[in-house]
Amino acid sequence: MHPNENMMEMRDVKNVPPFWPTDPASALCLVQQDFESEMSDMPYYNLVRLDYPALTAELAALPAPSMSVARVFGIDVESSKALMSLGFHKMCVQTLFATGLTRRQPDHAPSPVIDLDLDADTLVLHARNLRFSNFTFDPCLSDASWIRIHRRIIERRLAAPSALKFSLESGFVCFRVLEGKAVIDLFSVLEPRRGIGAALMNLVLDYCATQGLQWVEVVTGCENLPACLFYQKMGFLLFGSIGVFHHHKEKNCNPSNLCNIPDRGRDKKQTQTMPS
Repeated sequence: MHPNENMMEMRDVKNVPPFWPTDPASALCLVQQDFESEMSDMPYYNLVRLDYPALTAELAALPAPSMSVARVFGIDVESSKALMSLGFHKMCVQTLFATGLTRRQPDHAPSPVIDLDLDADTLVLHARNLRFSNFTFDPCLSDASWIRIHRRIIERRLAAPSALKFSLESGFVCFRVLEGKAVIDLFSVLEPRRGIGAALMNLVLDYCATQGLQWVEVVTGCENLPACLFYQKMGFLLFGSIGVFHHHKEKNCNPSNLCNIPDRGRDKKQTQTMPS
């Protein structure tokens, strides 16, 4: 499909994909997340409502140690500045890619699986493959911590009955079907330049087209240039960006340590094509 045709197709979609979860009706700005608290071994909160006087009070009342995560539109400079003034630190910028499906008409498409088991060693390799996630860039998290977090995220997604999966050789993809679209949650390939990533993506796109879905979306870090180029090569277009901020309460963390973080992740011979 020509990129211009894809853009015209996507403009017809009225339900713009949300960039970050919000809950304007919430009485709180910060809501504790059970799974994330377990995976990070500390109370973990998501920002769901922007009310800076209330947020200031809630941050002061948080237990120590604790971690809070905020996501705002990349173009929302004022919100980014306000969050940083409250002690949040910008970890990364994530980019939203999407591609339309109405012109994709596959003759047939294999069905994804619900259950996908990976052995312990392979899980660790994929966990280390998330080199561009917001957790990887957090100077307050040790290497052991962010690898553990990534592994738990992968295990949870693989076990979730709502997540559909395809796997090929050293790669796998998890995605969900939501209100006429598919959202790719995890996409990891350990061996680059062998066509595994393209084959996995075509499986997802063909299956979603046969299900009558309108488009597929995926979020990845803007620092993850191989993944960004891969999605564009597969017909995805850039639709926006999201700034991800972390706040640590009374933890032995100095953000200036960020420049001293070693080259995290797995062997450089592997190439990540995985959204964070």
